[in-house]
Amino acid sequence: MVRTIFFGIAVSFSVTAMAANPNERSDFKCYLDTTIGPKIMLFDWKKSEKAKEMNRLVAKRLEEPNSNQAFHVKKVIECRVDSKSFRNAKAFAIDDRIVR
Repeated sequence: MVRTIFFGIAVSFSVTAMAANPNERSDFKCYLDTTIGPKIMLFDWKKSEKAKEMNRLVAKRLEEPNSNQAFHVKKVIECRVDSKSFRNAKAFAIDDRIVR
């Protein structure tokens, strides 16, 4: 009985430690206001650097992956982990049409 409890506690601590690793990379999707209109783009960032990376996007030149059309980011409206849904209704509607 004590072993079972100890094992359960050890497993929960290891899962928590893995989830809380700030250097872990994750896929993020961002809803951007750009010079060619609203866009959703995907990025791979460290979780601990999400805010810094979002700030770096403003005024950055990016390219549309399929058409190589260049544009500049005017504003970052929202960024979420790729597995989460957007809170912004317009971003949610656009994201719902994207095939991954």
